[in-house]
Amino acid sequence: MMRFIAPVGSSIAALGAVAALTPAAALGRPTPAVSSHRVSLSGEIETLSSTGTIGVAGVKDTDAGILDGTVSGSPRWSGALRQVVTWGPELSIRARGTAFDAGGTLRFTLVGKFAARSTGGLALTGTLTVTGGTGSYRHAHGSLRVTGVASLAAGSTKSTFDLSGALRYPKSHG
Repeated sequence: MMRFIAPVGSSIAALGAVAALTPAAALGRPTPAVSSHRVSLSGEIETLSSTGTIGVAGVKDTDAGILDGTVSGSPRWSGALRQVVTWGPELSIRARGTAFDAGGTLRFTLVGKFAARSTGGLALTGTLTVTGGTGSYRHAHGSLRVTGVASLAAGSTKSTFDLSGALRYPKSHG
């Protein structure tokens, strides 16, 4: 009885070639060209509900707000967002959410940190990572810089923020 044993390297290469096929390519359809899109958005957000005192480690809050600005290759971006924030130590945050406009949705995660500002309020710096989308933003991915200011006024849970950077996704054909 003869057995054929393929060299390990060729087996791995064959598996890699199969894994590299996208579903579209596997079905004989062309893979859409992915483009880079510059993002410059500004927004306002308010806390809708919270499990405790905002800023205390372990507390979760649900926020919603508006976004306006530009994403290259698109008409003016005018939409909204919703996120659930989990507060960590020393005013750090982690959030998951969805932003949307008439063209579709963007799913994101956010990691950031607040720090006291000499002019009042809290400054936010962080990174928003887009992990997918729908509609015109299908297969979107990339990271955006987040800067913002949270009010410390009594009774206010309002924050303003800016998002800047680039996202990659196929050009819309619709």
